[in-house]
Amino acid sequence: MIQVIPFDVGEYAGMSGTIILLTLPDNSTTVYQEGGGIGEIFDDRETVTRRLRDYDRMKACALSPEESAALIEAAMENFKPCEPSQI
Repeated sequence: MIQVIPFDVGEYAGMSGTIILLTLPDNSTTVYQEGGGIGEIFDDRETVTRRLRDYDRMKACALSPEESAALIEAAMENFKPCEPSQI
């Protein structure tokens, strides 16, 4: 499911990279966070809880899947490719 957070929302937690939440067979959660050329795995309870809260806040700011699809389609219609560099 893709949900887009529009630019007009402003800054939000997780904006600087990717957060992947992994639910393991024992129902514990591990977080993989990536950004700025660095990737880290967290499984300590405090960090996982904080990242889950950040994720919930991002989802609350995001458009619905239908609204996100419409925004993506509109952006694709207005897309103009850049001229290739002449290096």
